[in-house]
Amino acid sequence: MKTTHVYSWKIISGFLFLLFIGMLVFGLLPFVVDVYEKQKVLSFQNEQIELMGNWKTQLSELEDKQKILEDRLSKMVVELVEEDEFSRIVEQLFSEARTSFVSIKRIQPGSGDINGEYQSREISVEVSGSYHSIARFVNRVEQNGFMIEVRNLDIEKKGQGNILDGVINLEITMLRS
Repeated sequence: MKTTHVYSWKIISGFLFLLFIGMLVFGLLPFVVDVYEKQKVLSFQNEQIELMGNWKTQLSELEDKQKILEDRLSKMVVELVEEDEFSRIVEQLFSEARTSFVSIKRIQPGSGDINGEYQSREISVEVSGSYHSIARFVNRVEQNGFMIEVRNLDIEKKGQGNILDGVINLEITMLRS
């Protein structure tokens, strides 16, 4: 009877061991796998939330930059001359020529283009002076605060000395009145 009793404990302990292994494999292991998968999903969602948080800060930075650009653009539009103030630009050209020691021989209007609220007008300015004087004049014309762009610059030497003759093609952008 003692040996059957020992064998029955061995059988019961083996059965309990198999039951424990079965519960571990079929009960606890799927729970652990489920928890691990939920942890992966949670970490991915946290990364996405962090990324979305970064997008919000980047978006606010872009909105701030856009406001700065809009302010600068509105200042630029305010500084544009209106088309009926074209004579003011011509006066400015003569003033810049005097301070640059360049003589203006002729100003010839060219074609114009209307683009929404703006009008661009081309003019051709014939000048005479030294190389450095003409370069200084072109620089001052571009930097004077009006929307003037140098489209073409032809300089050639005629005769003796350091006096050059040139033709400067300018495009002036103005507000339509």
